Amino acid sequence: MEGPPLPPRGDEPLPPFYLELRAFVLQLKAAREAGGQTLAQVAEKCGLAEETLCRLESGAVTNPTWRTLGLYAAALNHVMSVVASPSEPKRSGSGRRRERK
Repeated sequence: MEGPPLPPRGDEPLPPFYLELRAFVLQLKAAREAGGQTLAQVAEKCGLAEETLCRLESGAVTNPTWRTLGLYAAALNHVMSVVASPSEPKRSGSGRRRERK
């Protein structure tokens, strides 16, 4: 995988889904490269512009549509899956309760 993910805009904090989305796109990029396919070849297969795929892979596109992701994945003979998992509850402080006097 390549370097650190690019933040969506400026110094805004990364939204929770961004890292998952970035990891997904990097998986597709790795599959494309492992298959020896160029961006031009994949773009032709999926009907998207080569520039769109390049921007997607580089992190410049930070909020792609489901359609774009699905077409890209299908062109690489991959399927998308979405999983919802409960998040870990946030703890405040040390997690210990203070006794009242």
